[in-house]
Amino acid sequence: MTKKINNYLENPVFICGHRRSGTSLMLSLLDNNADFICFPAETGFFYAIYPLCFEEKNKKHLLKQISTFPLKNLYDQVNISLKKSDNKKLMFPYSKLQKEILSRCKTTKDLTPANLLKIFMDIFYKYYKYPLTPRGWIEKSTSSEIYALEMFKWFPNAKFIHVIRDPRDNWASMKSGWHGRFKNYNDNISRLMHSLIERGRLGLELALHNLSILGSKRYIVVRYEDLVGTPKKTMRRVTEFLKTEYNKGFITPTCSGLSWLGNNYNGKKFPKIVNRRKKNWLKNNSNEENALIEFYFHDLMKKFKYNCITTRREQVIAATNHYKWYNYAQLYSFRIRKK
Repeated sequence: MTKKINNYLENPVFICGHRRSGTSLMLSLLDNNADFICFPAETGFFYAIYPLCFEEKNKKHLLKQISTFPLKNLYDQVNISLKKSDNKKLMFPYSKLQKEILSRCKTTKDLTPANLLKIFMDIFYKYYKYPLTPRGWIEKSTSSEIYALEMFKWFPNAKFIHVIRDPRDNWASMKSGWHGRFKNYNDNISRLMHSLIERGRLGLELALHNLSILGSKRYIVVRYEDLVGTPKKTMRRVTEFLKTEYNKGFITPTCSGLSWLGNNYNGKKFPKIVNRRKKNWLKNNSNEENALIEFYFHDLMKKFKYNCITTRREQVIAATNHYKWYNYAQLYSFRIRKK
């Protein structure tokens, strides 16, 4: 690797946030820029690869994941989120990329998470070659905000863009994917809701804590509602944070420079930022769902300027009803104890 590439590999930008919060939109808006090489799909690194880094017995699985999982996501992204005519323009050599990533990892003695990321981005850049003189790289993986302090130790020059979303709207988006995707991972839609309560709340809490610890020069929090509502103003703020020059391209979603059509579960295509989904949750959520979310999120919602619409009484009743399911859904519940 040349000195230039080494310098670029030390300057990552991580897009953070809970699933269905707008991280993919942010990635698509930063995709076609002149300063950062951008892997244009979810890498899944911090939930599918990073946990395997700590046990030697998982090394084989680790190498398989780093060389296949992100590339599978890239393949799906290109085939689902691009026009068919544009899809043919991107001829990523998936097999070559996989073999070279695997080969490089096998010959690297120190397979730290940081080195795995650098190997992956270095090889992707070798084939992608845009921009010609990058000064950094951009990676997007949900769950990355959970590990931000660890990541900052790996990369002292790292920057983090944390996208958050009104948790009620976040739920509406997650729920829309129940029949097409999430029912395959959850035995009950109540469990999907509980993942929002636990994981979604953790993400919002970490948005505050990480910003406080790392500071505004390294960490920025962007509301999804601002991203779709005032995209020019919001992306100017983001580009100032990244110290890159703003241009009109930063409000046009792309995938490897080609028009990105979104990733919603309804199959609708959006070649540009669309703000009409801003209040989607008002019509798609039940009052009890909103009340339950507001019970658990009301303090954080207030800090991020999301106003509650249900009463405290409605919130308590919703939390009580949800606990009736939760109490008997645990492995240690009284119902399933053996005599």
